[in-house]
Amino acid sequence: ASNKNRLFLLGQACTQRPDADNVAKLVCDALNGVIWKDDAQICGLEVWKTWAEHGSLTVRVFEESIDDDLAKV
Repeated sequence: ASNKNRLFLLGQACTQRPDADNVAKLVCDALNGVIWKDDAQICGLEVWKTWAEHGSLTVRVFEESIDDDLAKV
């Protein structure tokens, strides 16, 4: 792509490979035993791919407490 097109795309949604779900799976699996015991503990996630001048990845983790009585159901 030309430099003009690249500048136009910065910050825009990216629909090119890799697929967002594949990126999410890679990150979830990589953080097993680091952030959580198993990625089965993940209750939700958001994945956004945008065009950028340099590649990067940002992961934000929020802990949710659950009611022990509800967890037994």
